[in-house]
Amino acid sequence: MVREARIVSGEGVIVVVGGGQSARLSHDLGEAVAGGAAGLVSFGLCGALHPNLRAGDLVVDSDDPEWLGRLRTAIPEAYPGRVLGGDAMVASVREKATLFHESGADAVDMESHILTARARNAGLPYAILRSVSDPADRALPTCVLGGMKPDGRTNPVGVIAALARRPWELPALLRTAGETQRAFEALARARASLGSTLGCPSLVARPWSRQPI
Repeated sequence: MVREARIVSGEGVIVVVGGGQSARLSHDLGEAVAGGAAGLVSFGLCGALHPNLRAGDLVVDSDDPEWLGRLRTAIPEAYPGRVLGGDAMVASVREKATLFHESGADAVDMESHILTARARNAGLPYAILRSVSDPADRALPTCVLGGMKPDGRTNPVGVIAALARRPWELPALLRTAGETQRAFEALARARASLGSTLGCPSLVARPWSRQPI
């Protein structure tokens, strides 16, 4: 979460870190909306539900056709799909397959549902830009599940302790780390392509504005 925040940060951008804490995320997004946000962007990593998505693939979505068009123009390699948000981490291949068939969504994260609800309630446009860190055919190792603190920072002690109890998960953990690195690199490239406005139409139309996203 903290690394995602560093990538997306910039002038005119207010960064709100989710950290898997839905109530806090909703509150902080509400503060951003009250502060005059021009739009909301769900930016970060995701798990793939669609079997064709691989690590490092980008998924974009928006309720605003113009914003979606700008995202697809700036990041032509991105997949226009649907991201499903949920309060719990989806770790197993079986869970991913079930969600794919039941929801039709292409990817899953733990923040987008909160952000889209806030945006709709406020009448603001929103966009989603997510990078796949674990494909649909990959199960996240158990030791990863306790690897994030409530503030979005990593918890290496928790990961090491879990790995000590399940040392056979080391190869899967290393694979997950490599795929996550590819996802972060893709996010950084996408961020650079979007520029300071992140493609938000209301900011593009008023380049002098410093309203936050």
